[in-house]
Amino acid sequence: MRLTRRTFLYTTAAAAALVAAPFVWHGRNSVVIQEADEIAEFLRTTFHYLELEISDSEFESFYSSYREHYGPVSRRPLWQRILNGHDDSQHRKAMDSLATRFLMSTDFFLHNADETRPVHYVALYHPYATPCWNPLSSAEYPPRS
Repeated sequence: MRLTRRTFLYTTAAAAALVAAPFVWHGRNSVVIQEADEIAEFLRTTFHYLELEISDSEFESFYSSYREHYGPVSRRPLWQRILNGHDDSQHRKAMDSLATRFLMSTDFFLHNADETRPVHYVALYHPYATPCWNPLSSAEYPPRS
């Protein structure tokens, strides 16, 4: 069988479509969280044992700074979580990173991780956003009893 130009182009296009399909599917199904309300609800649920005295505008400020320095946070659609049976590990890592950055952005560690004190938002914990601020530097280790 002789390979014509038309057959070669059709075969190449089909192969390119098969290679690109998973990337397009992944991008289509990753929904970027735009609202700080969803982030606030996630953080309040995650840190339910802490008394977060943080207003909605402070959550908005935190999330806009977080998106600027770390990139947007995406979530998987509900149907995909149901089909998989659980959240995928990459999504879990992103949400854990968000929660860690949030806690580092508050005064929680400045007060020796005292869970009885109210927690306030200070500034985004990022080396370029607040270069000289390290919330762990003034914490006593081990904490005094």
